[in-house]
Amino acid sequence: MTDRRLDRMTHVALLTMAAVTAVMVAVGYVGPVRPVTAVVTAALLPGAAVLAWLPRRDFTAWFALACGLSLAAETVFALAMTWLRWWHPEVAAGVVGTAAAASLVLRLRVDSRTRDRARSPAGSGGTP
Repeated sequence: MTDRRLDRMTHVALLTMAAVTAVMVAVGYVGPVRPVTAVVTAALLPGAAVLAWLPRRDFTAWFALACGLSLAAETVFALAMTWLRWWHPEVAAGVVGTAAAASLVLRLRVDSRTRDRARSPAGSGGTP
């Protein structure tokens, strides 16, 4: 995933999948699409948010690491909820999803600013 366009498309696709999942949960949709989107979102979004800030070389390695990091983060949250005797997985999913989405949006914003600065000619007097 060294191509920046592929990175952007992947991040936007994950953000869209997270938004669709959140809307389905909010409106109470229980059709066959909801479990698929929920599993894909849970399995990739948190790990992808972390990996967005690291250099990428291989899609297969990125995919495996994203799944592993996502499952590790969700396990930590589940253990914390169990130890604290405060079992609210909806809240935990919301916190993890919001933090991951914010990280991806921030990464997209940083990339777009970097790309805009690279395109502008030096000394053009534009705003930073």
